[in-house]
Amino acid sequence: MINGLSVYSEAPLQAVPDVDEVRHGLFGSDSIAEAYICKIEGVIEGYCVISMSFSTWTGRQSLNMEDLYFTPDYRGRGAGKAMLHYVGSAGGQPAMQPD
Repeated sequence: MINGLSVYSEAPLQAVPDVDEVRHGLFGSDSIAEAYICKIEGVIEGYCVISMSFSTWTGRQSLNMEDLYFTPDYRGRGAGKAMLHYVGSAGGQPAMQPD
C-alpha cells in the first residue's frame, strides 16, 4: 500500500520504508501514530495513518492525517469519504491491532 501511494504521488523511489520499522512505528508500545485499514470483501483496499499534533494557532491538540490511500479500483467511489467518517467517529481510537 505504501508503494502504491508513492506511485500515485509520482515519487515511486522516495518511499522505501523497512517493514519492521513501519510495524514498530505504527503498532509499537511507544507509537505516536495510528493506522486504519480498509478491507472490502476481505481484501485490503486502503488505509490511513493519523497522529495527534499541537496547533499553536488554536492552543489545542489537533488530529493530523499523514496518509489516505485507496487502490485505483476504489477511488472516486466514496471509500475515502467513508474512511474519513469512520476515523472521525472513532475519535482516534484504534479499530484493530496487527495480526
